[in-house]
Amino acid sequence: MLVPIFHHYPQSPIAEKIRMTFGIMGLEWYSVQIPRIPPSHC
Repeated sequence: MLVPIFHHYPQSPIAEKIRMTFGIMGLEWYSVQIPRIPPSHC
């Protein structure tokens, strides 16, 4: 079985709902936290 990888930033209200849903469903998943503002490339 493939384990989903969830890319998110912690403050996102949508991400919180998805994390709660994963927990309620008892799913195994990996978390990759990304910055809310992308890095600037000067």
